[in-house]
Amino acid sequence: GPKPISKIEKLRMTDETTIHQFLQRFGNVASNEMKKFGIPASIILGQTMLASTAGTSLLATSDNNYFGKECRPNWNGPSTDFKGNCYQRYETAWNAFRDQSNYLSAGPFSHLTNLNPTDYQRWAKGLEMSGYSSNPNYGQELIQVIEEYQLQRYDR
Repeated sequence: GPKPISKIEKLRMTDETTIHQFLQRFGNVASNEMKKFGIPASIILGQTMLASTAGTSLLATSDNNYFGKECRPNWNGPSTDFKGNCYQRYETAWNAFRDQSNYLSAGPFSHLTNLNPTDYQRWAKGLEMSGYSSNPNYGQELIQVIEEYQLQRYDR
């Protein structure tokens, strides 16, 4: 059958107004998370743009799940069943961003916080090498999203 549309292709099909409004809504959130956790704002924004198609995905709109987070074993918050999988639900979008910051600054990704927080390229490759995504091209796609939408401007 036809190849499913990739996350980056879905994002590229999203109209500019939607992207602009998404970045207006979450650009400062990501910059604040960067100050607090040392994770590049561009990485946070690139991840959520890929995972939620700039906030338009069903998980984002109905469950405030902006990072496509499946239920972690230690998750004891609310959850939702989506296509036969358990996904985390959040009270607010902000809670999803904060959970992502906590997730990336602990466990298998914590070593990345030693990187320069403006070095989004090494962060993207590091996330891929640390098994963040099952997509073998995750690092490259994340870098493409950051550069296409100039998300590195939020790292300043």
